[in-house]
Amino acid sequence: MRQIKVDLRCGRCRVEPENIEHILFFCPFAKAVWFGSNLACLIPRDEGARFYHWVLNWGSLSALDKQTKKDFITLCTFVAWFIWCSRNDDLFGCKVSSPIEVLIGAKKACDEFLSATQQTSQVPLHNTNGVAIGLVTPTVNQVWCPPPHGFFKLHCDASFVPGKEFGGVGFLLRNHLGHPRFAVSSQHRFSCVIEGEAIAVREGLLEAISEGTYQMLVESDNRELISYLQDSSK
Repeated sequence: MRQIKVDLRCGRCRVEPENIEHILFFCPFAKAVWFGSNLACLIPRDEGARFYHWVLNWGSLSALDKQTKKDFITLCTFVAWFIWCSRNDDLFGCKVSSPIEVLIGAKKACDEFLSATQQTSQVPLHNTNGVAIGLVTPTVNQVWCPPPHGFFKLHCDASFVPGKEFGGVGFLLRNHLGHPRFAVSSQHRFSCVIEGEAIAVREGLLEAISEGTYQMLVESDNRELISYLQDSSK
């Protein structure tokens, strides 16, 4: 009888056994995708977690308003699907994508899916100490408007679940062609949404400055924070 040796290790990291949880959450590639989004705080940290438990726990977002909950769940679904598709493309030699390419593809598909039921609006940008600050709403399905040639656009956001003392902050810097320079998501301790939004803007600015970027527009979906930053008396 002929024996066939089957390699059950992950096709990407070549270290851990491959299962659905490893592919979608715990493989270094998947972690990089989630880390670049504003959803990192929703991803299970216990490697014994099961995928279906993660889906069932979406009910914990019930404290959010209906539209925000829908946006979070829809984006989670698209990110997971695009991670899975990129794994298959890589495995079968069709295409090799980077984590940021997977994230951008997932967000674009999510935007298109939600655009049929949501409308977007953008408040004109205003200059504050050399950096343009503006309000864009809603968060997930906005139609991205490129900055002027030679400028970068920094989009900042935070996720917060009431009752928790921590949340996720994320920011993405793109040039006028839409090409990303960096995408970062991390967990921080804060007690309210506006505090998290402010941390996201601050961390995004510091990261951009450390990369030598000074000409940029900053966008946030928090009206209270933007109004505060645009108030010259403060």
